[in-house]
Amino acid sequence: MCCGGSSCCGLTGDYSLQERVDFQIGLKMILNLCLTDGFDMFPSLLVTDGSCMIDRRMGIHGHPLEIQALFYSALCCSREMLAVNDGTNDLIRAINNRLSALSFHIRQYYWVDMKNMNEIYRYKTEEYSMDATNKFNIYPEQIPLWLMDWIPEEGGYLIGNLQPAHMDFSFFTLGNLWSIVSSLACIKMGRIELAEKAVALAEKRLPVDSWPEYYDTHTGKFIGKQSRLYQTWTISGFLTSKMLLKNTEKASLLFWEEDYELLEICVCSLNKSGRKKCSRGAAKSQILVP
Repeated sequence: MCCGGSSCCGLTGDYSLQERVDFQIGLKMILNLCLTDGFDMFPSLLVTDGSCMIDRRMGIHGHPLEIQALFYSALCCSREMLAVNDGTNDLIRAINNRLSALSFHIRQYYWVDMKNMNEIYRYKTEEYSMDATNKFNIYPEQIPLWLMDWIPEEGGYLIGNLQPAHMDFSFFTLGNLWSIVSSLACIKMGRIELAEKAVALAEKRLPVDSWPEYYDTHTGKFIGKQSRLYQTWTISGFLTSKMLLKNTEKASLLFWEEDYELLEICVCSLNKSGRKKCSRGAAKSQILVP
């Protein structure tokens, strides 16, 4: 029901489905389920093993990046479609709180570059205090050897998964790119030439490789060992990219603009330095630039 920065209802101008009572009840029930307090202490959505099966177990569990990016988008869509009245004020407030906490959590703990890779490499383990640097008890030995040669001197990426004592340094395209599209982790740079270069490379490789589901190794030279060929989403993703390059203004339908007010709340609530450092400028400093 949602297409990035606008719901389908907003794009078509037909709000009849969105305004139906049963639709609003269902939306509230789903939001209450997702936002209810539980034993998990993180704002990210916990995924149980096997919950993303299509034709086999996908190996997605814990707090995978792609699920968090989609969760963020779903919350933004829900906030847009939820009817505003006295009965939904608390729910909208809960959505805003979760969005700001989730955004900070992803930007702070999932982002890696050379600077914080060096910090992780020097982590002490088994720290148990509010001031612990190694908050997730990550063991430096988990850093794969290939990462040192692969990660650039400038810039970085969002890791694939994060949970206590485990940090998955794999690069997942969906999670990283949708985090940018949804404004979860990045401002829009308007660099169309990067998209053109990526699509040109895909056009050269994908048909020859029989439209595989994914690639293995950090260079992406091997077709994934368990990769299914002629995958619908691989083909549709490529075709959509080609269409968006021809009509770049249509890309704005897919994303939200950066919500500085929401991000400012996030910085104020989670910054241990106190409210004196909370400002619109501090909020903008949390935006990652690829």
